[in-house]
Amino acid sequence: MRSTASKAKLTPVFIAVHWLLQSGSLMDEKDSDGDTACLMASQSGFLEPLQWLLQNGASINEKNNKGKTASLNAAFHGHLEMIQWLLQNGASIGETQ
Repeated sequence: MRSTASKAKLTPVFIAVHWLLQSGSLMDEKDSDGDTACLMASQSGFLEPLQWLLQNGASINEKNNKGKTASLNAAFHGHLEMIQWLLQNGASIGETQ
């Protein structure tokens, strides 16, 4: 049986996220800017890592220190397909502070 990582496109973002989670990082752990793996993935434009994170328990509406959500990050970076997917799966746009 193949792992989830081998079924998805092995983008650098996906590999990094998968490695962090396999090494014991928490799904919604935040960095000094308040960004989670989900928020970082939304900036990349690669939908597969973001889908994997959300399917494995990440919060879709987590906000960073500036009040940005994954959908707002995706919109800011022009990732239309990602925005559509996020909104169809319960994401809110969020507001900046």
